[in-house]
Amino acid sequence: MGNAARPDSARLVAWGSAIVLALADIATSIATASLWPLAAFAGLAIPLMPFRTRS
Repeated sequence: MGNAARPDSARLVAWGSAIVLALADIATSIATASLWPLAAFAGLAIPLMPFRTRS
């Protein structure tokens, strides 16, 4: 008798995990989009640091 509630809970878990994965995908895409300028700036600034410290 207790197995009757399992399909619904499994369906809820599947929907919840799908929604969480979709939100995580959106969050990572937003984070990478906002981190691209920082990564470009770091890529430009890191090679210039030794010259800056030497002078």
